[in-house]
Amino acid sequence: MITDSHFMWVHYNKSSGKITGSAGGKYILTGDSYTESLDFGLGMDTYVGKDPVYTVKVEGDNLFLSGNLTEGYKIEEVWERVK
Repeated sequence: MITDSHFMWVHYNKSSGKITGSAGGKYILTGDSYTESLDFGLGMDTYVGKDPVYTVKVEGDNLFLSGNLTEGYKIEEVWERVK
């Protein structure tokens, strides 16, 4: 979920409904540079307090996000707007 000033995501087991990971906080978007401030998280101890920077591109209802996590792990995601 991305609002005008904050983001949040939740990963859960579809069968049990149990949350296995989550994170959220504020973000800054400048051009195609998207910087998250991880303010909280479940199972995200190594990331909370970090400010990863990603490159984003919006095409229609899709947001493409790519970059490196704090320890250098490459991430590429596609988010779709829910109407």
